[in-house]
Amino acid sequence: IALSGTFCVAFVLLVQAAKARSMHVVAFAYLFALCGACDLLVTKFTLQLCRLKVEAPVGLKNDLPSKSQVGCFVAAMFAMHIGTFLFQVASVYYRKALESLPLFLGSGA
Repeated sequence: IALSGTFCVAFVLLVQAAKARSMHVVAFAYLFALCGACDLLVTKFTLQLCRLKVEAPVGLKNDLPSKSQVGCFVAAMFAMHIGTFLFQVASVYYRKALESLPLFLGSGA
């Protein structure tokens, strides 16, 4: 429930930004942090899937996710990486968000 609320808030912020054709710095920082956190989670999950696929014993091949599932997670990981990169590029226009960028990147995202 909390996760769906997080994305609902993000959707509302995006709709407000689209109507106003500009985004408040706090909304930008929230969306940047949400994108970075999702990027971190998707990357960790994708790397775990890849590790399972590579290190799986021969008898457990049927219990593993398919290549298409792993491929979807790899594509999602790259999409999240690109999204985080675009937020970093856009953060040039938001000085306060840019000031906290080293703290955000130091968290492992």
